[in-house]
Amino acid sequence: MAEEAIICFQQMQLEGFSPNGTTFVCILKGCGILGAVGMGTKIYGEIASKGISDRNPFVGNALVNMYAKCGLLHKAQEVFNIIQVRDVVAWTALITGYVQLGDNLNVFHIFDTMKVEGIKPDCVTYLSILSACSHMGLVDMGHIYFNFMVEEYSVGPALEHYTCIIDLLGRTGNVDCALDTLKKMHYPADVVLWHAVLDASRKLGHLELARMVYEQTM
Repeated sequence: MAEEAIICFQQMQLEGFSPNGTTFVCILKGCGILGAVGMGTKIYGEIASKGISDRNPFVGNALVNMYAKCGLLHKAQEVFNIIQVRDVVAWTALITGYVQLGDNLNVFHIFDTMKVEGIKPDCVTYLSILSACSHMGLVDMGHIYFNFMVEEYSVGPALEHYTCIIDLLGRTGNVDCALDTLKKMHYPADVVLWHAVLDASRKLGHLELARMVYEQTM
């Protein structure tokens, strides 16, 4: 309900209440959801004048996330470069923004830089990385990152991670690997995953995949 949140924000200011760091985090999230970059930029000016992002890392993260969701990666990068605390949330917001733009070279560069600087990727970071691999058809890299996530960082794959890797395998014709991964999952497949499997079976004319989807969804 981002529109209602913005209305409340405007009303509180009219009634003389000054926003604090938590308020700004919430309203920037609303601006990102709505793509209200004009209002977000205005709020950024207010935050900068008060020096709030210097004292509150959550505000800096919210600014990076807002600009990234609005597709203004140059602004997201600008804010990212000046915030004092760059935690996994800020790095992941930047990576996700470049994934959405299809700028996969920057995705992998930022991910590598993040690790060099000692920031441990989380499950959301890896979801963005696997999405980039899927969109580019990078099977080997997808497997490397998937295994790295589990073995090196002990990040247990969620259903969304399995969906990304199975979609990647299906897109690139690696049907046997897709089926094997599907059988090893610790989660019941949802409609998104079954759609990815069905799409792969349709493109490849693979009856075994199509039959599995039919049997599991009946």
